[in-house]
Amino acid sequence: MPVITLNNPIKCHCSCGKLVEGKGWWESTNRRIYIPGHFIKDLDLSGFGSPRLQLYPYQVDGVKYGLDKRRCLIAFAMGLGKTASSLGIAHVLQPWPILIMAPSIAKYNWARHILGFPQIDRDPWLPYIAPEEIGILEGLTPTDLPSLKIVIINYDILSPTFTTTGWGNKKKKMPGWQDVLSDYGFKMVIIDESHYLKSPKANRTLATKAITKGIPTVIGLTGTPFPNKVKEIMPQLDILRRLDDFGGYHTFSKNFCAGHWQNIGHKKIWFIDGSSNLAVLNDQLRSICMIRREKHEVLTDLPSLTRNPILMQLDNQSEYDRAERDLAKWIGEKKAEDVAFLASISYLPILKQKQLKLQYAHSAEQKARGREQLLKFIYLKKLSAEGKMKQVIEWSQEFIDSGEKLVLFAWHQSIQKALWEGLQNNKYVVTRISAENRDEIQAAQDAFQLDEGVKIIVCSIPMASEAIDLYAASNLLSTEWSFSPGKQEQYESRVHRNGQVNPVVSHYAMGIGTIDEITIDKLDLKAIVTTMATSGIDLVGGEENIINHLVGHLYQKYKEKL
Repeated sequence: MPVITLNNPIKCHCSCGKLVEGKGWWESTNRRIYIPGHFIKDLDLSGFGSPRLQLYPYQVDGVKYGLDKRRCLIAFAMGLGKTASSLGIAHVLQPWPILIMAPSIAKYNWARHILGFPQIDRDPWLPYIAPEEIGILEGLTPTDLPSLKIVIINYDILSPTFTTTGWGNKKKKMPGWQDVLSDYGFKMVIIDESHYLKSPKANRTLATKAITKGIPTVIGLTGTPFPNKVKEIMPQLDILRRLDDFGGYHTFSKNFCAGHWQNIGHKKIWFIDGSSNLAVLNDQLRSICMIRREKHEVLTDLPSLTRNPILMQLDNQSEYDRAERDLAKWIGEKKAEDVAFLASISYLPILKQKQLKLQYAHSAEQKARGREQLLKFIYLKKLSAEGKMKQVIEWSQEFIDSGEKLVLFAWHQSIQKALWEGLQNNKYVVTRISAENRDEIQAAQDAFQLDEGVKIIVCSIPMASEAIDLYAASNLLSTEWSFSPGKQEQYESRVHRNGQVNPVVSHYAMGIGTIDEITIDKLDLKAIVTTMATSGIDLVGGEENIINHLVGHLYQKYKEKL
């Protein structure tokens, strides 16, 4: 059994910002942050990994932090190897049995991390675990589990659900695994991609909370603790039994989500969609239950990532311009409706105006308008991708001629199909990830990773953003991309991740004069809430929404022509 000893903490600042014997302060972004996990010394990781498979120093920090806190988030940036740190904690504690909860696509990758993957010459992290000691659960009908050291399950089959079976489309209740797992006696739970539990009322969140109740060691792994809004971290903290350390739901939401009461019609609603005191939240998260490492902080351990925009002229420029003008006209009409509404209530008392504005903003019509607006921008994005298709294919073919592999990302299925068909070539093989079928995804990943003749893989952004290893390539090209910065970072991290030995270049095919230029420029602004709270970096203006930027951009661009 590996042994650890604890050194008595001395709360004094290190003059150089580095960790010093007996001191536990780590300096990041010009602030010194107390990390109790660094008071664990003499950490014995013998028997973990292999001589050629070792933790990076920052991953060892994650192990130490987890051992000290026991209920915490390892929130390394995507691709930095959170899995290895969590398995290091398991190795030291050996708290069998362990439950690993993950998205469905990641289940078998976890087994490969534990047992190794000889086909790609990957050693096991836990070489003393035998295959028969791991159980990977499938289906919604539970069975009695044998004695296992590690159980792996995906979120989708945790809780009861109804499926349509038999004649007449009858609904049949499938029990799920929640009750079986709750009674199994786990000593440790690893929650992979814990941001999947961002909704407090979702079945997977409720099931996870029930299963982890009373378990002494619960480790959440996520590169994006809250993908869009600060409130999304609260269910994760609740599952870790850490929310009370922040004062509970009401105090947390008031302090960090700009929580306040709003009158919506005749109802009084506690509104928590905002963000506030993010620097304080960052410090408290790090002190209480989260260790964070950014890629720029570990450049000596991990190759750097650079982004390279490639400007391309659209083949369908007139069609795109017409659609963009139509959208700008629609935006102008909606703004005119807003102006007319405000004028209609301008004679009322100020408090009454505020109440009516809130009702207007939250009305069904405004929500429908928001959905329609999003769909119109998605259509513009698709038109841009279609117009760049010929250039993207030509650029990719020229790139492959250099002998390197390339990962292509796209959002729409029609774009993915067009890329796949257009890149078929006798000189190299093209594969793709476009379906939800796990076996097909795994087969495509293995072909790209293992077969030197497979030079290109075309990937669906929704299907290939998580739990996929594509580091056989060090270049990727985005034909289109998400409006979400979290998703952007996720799919880039399929290439720029632990295991990559070369610098990574992320190329972006940008349509000249299109919304591509605006979205890629503003993605980092929308990422500000996550960046500020998890990393403590303050960037001005980051709360603005990308869609609002696009609306403002088109309105100003065509204002004189509307």
